[in-house]
Amino acid sequence: MERYIAVGGHVSRIISYRDRELTPGATRRLAEPLVGLFRVMGRSRWPSGVDLNLEIDDRAAGELWESVLRSARSLRGHPVLSRFADRPLDGWETFAQIAVVLADGMTYAPLLLGDEDDRVPSGHASARTWRARAEAVELLLVSLVQYLWFDRRSLPSLARLPFERGLRGMCRHYGLLVQTLFEVGKRVTGRNSDCHVATLGGTAVFSAGMNHAWNWFISERDARVVAVDLTGADWLLDRQKASSIFNKGFDATRWNNVAVFLWDLLELYEQVDGLLYRSAHLQHLFPRLVEPQTLRGQVLLYNLARQAGLDAESRARIGRFLGRRGFDRHYPAWRANLQLTTLVGKIMGFFDHREQVRQESLLARLLSD
Repeated sequence: MERYIAVGGHVSRIISYRDRELTPGATRRLAEPLVGLFRVMGRSRWPSGVDLNLEIDDRAAGELWESVLRSARSLRGHPVLSRFADRPLDGWETFAQIAVVLADGMTYAPLLLGDEDDRVPSGHASARTWRARAEAVELLLVSLVQYLWFDRRSLPSLARLPFERGLRGMCRHYGLLVQTLFEVGKRVTGRNSDCHVATLGGTAVFSAGMNHAWNWFISERDARVVAVDLTGADWLLDRQKASSIFNKGFDATRWNNVAVFLWDLLELYEQVDGLLYRSAHLQHLFPRLVEPQTLRGQVLLYNLARQAGLDAESRARIGRFLGRRGFDRHYPAWRANLQLTTLVGKIMGFFDHREQVRQESLLARLLSD
């Protein structure tokens, strides 16, 4: 369910980066309505939806892209970058180059090379326990620093940080910077206009109860979307639990991809200054993405309602719709799970400094009480 996007009978599969490297390019293209949407999402800064090109002028774009190339040249020994030599890169190779450069710039440890499945022994149970506690404290402190300073920087200065001194970022920073630098590269080089990178953010795993952000790499030539999580890859790299940037943490297909995609569309639709604000194209496309009269669509709506960031009224609207459709026959525990999600959403909203956006209007067009 979370591995496929369906539009009018056309199915696009969400795959891992390993599948992308091993599978020849598909001959069919993405469904045309998705192409138009992804072109806009590639230029939309997550989560505000503001046009990235308005925040970064031509001079800053040139400087940022030169920083990427300079860093890539200094990492020529990396097994991924060494394959590229001195030639124009296609969209996926450009994405891989940006991923390697950011992993080097946003980590406390040097970039490590080697086989992707190498692991450093984790030690005794007591050592693992104390390490977990220390990492939890580190996460809280880093989150506080970023709330007070990091998030308030302009996008150009934020994008320069990995090249200036290196600073550990949270998942939203990784996702935004990958997307920003890829869009900058397209703008400066004039290449790969049929490839896009979008940032997704939402409840990635329902059992964890925490939000996460990652990226989609999209090629219009393929009927596929590649889900990648640079944060997870760099987290393992920084703690010497992996020896290459392309490790298991890079695969984001395990997350709730489609549900988070729908949730982000709802949020972008309500962002007043965003490129998708009250978009007629999105109004037309959203029902085709969900297909609420089908069981597949109802499962997607249920997963969407379990997004902790969704406002309570929208969650209640979905609940009423599922109740009328007899969703209890398929999943008896769904009501209790939505009640728990509402509680988690209230707790998260207390700590989240971003103002919650109501997503009622687009859902109201989809679901009639």
